[in-house]
Amino acid sequence: MHELEKKVGLGDKNRSLELTESIRLEWQSIVDLLAEIAGVKAALIKRLNYNGLENIIVNTGGDEYYQVGSIVQPINNNVYCQKVIEEDAAVEIVDANQDEIWRHSSGAKKGLTNYYGLPIHNPEGQIYGTVCVLDDKSEPISPEVKEFIAKTAKMIEGNLGILKMGITDGLTGVYNRRSMDETMEILTSNLMPADIMLIDVDHFKEFNDHYGHLTGDKILKEVVAAMRDCLPQESLIFRYGGDEFFVICLPTSREIKAQAAQNLINQVHEIKVPRQLTLSVGIAEIAECQDAKKVFAQVDEALYRAKNKTRNTYSF
Repeated sequence: MHELEKKVGLGDKNRSLELTESIRLEWQSIVDLLAEIAGVKAALIKRLNYNGLENIIVNTGGDEYYQVGSIVQPINNNVYCQKVIEEDAAVEIVDANQDEIWRHSSGAKKGLTNYYGLPIHNPEGQIYGTVCVLDDKSEPISPEVKEFIAKTAKMIEGNLGILKMGITDGLTGVYNRRSMDETMEILTSNLMPADIMLIDVDHFKEFNDHYGHLTGDKILKEVVAAMRDCLPQESLIFRYGGDEFFVICLPTSREIKAQAAQNLINQVHEIKVPRQLTLSVGIAEIAECQDAKKVFAQVDEALYRAKNKTRNTYSF
């Protein structure tokens, strides 16, 4: 995760998958059902983020032991779920009091000495968190309950895939227009300076009309690959429209911005497609006194100047 992503909340892949109210209610219902079926004191969904492990769903009644929103640093608190995350596998502890390590865990201190948990993965395949059950009786979890927990984990992962589609563009994998609007609002409302680019694939409609949408889709993917190669490492790339991309970078000199834009134009020019491919690039800055609409207008005007020059160029 790089600095700019962290500032606007996109770098933490788990936290950026913000739960909708309908998904939150669905997860609450399934956790309540899980606690009832398993006959346990607590059932939880935990999310791993750069602050630690966060309780995001707790069964009704389980709040006697755990509170939604509380965060612990697993490495400092000897948390059962730490083992699940470290091993990326199911972990069962039948009686923590019989284990010299786990008898001092945060769960055991609450009297919850029986634990079973599974990892949950985000759409990138990384650990999202855990789904787990805890109780005070020393009995193994039944195979039926374990199967139910496994299905719960798969259901959660499916929901996370749906949430990811809400912030990224399905074709190119970059952030979508909604994410761009929200990010710009964060930057401008918090007076965070940044460099921005508006990038347009020249005559893209003609490519689509003449060579077909499959070729058009391939072009967009290759342009995104070129952006990732040529633009600063900490750039945030958004699909602004059909063939337009919006880029936010950390502030740098005019010369560095110009060189990055020229490198991108040169690399795209080398993409092997039926006709030579060119870009027009508008470059601007987010000043502390500007709002989002003014910033968009400024970079749009810069792009217009590039198109009016010769295309296949950039303009400030």
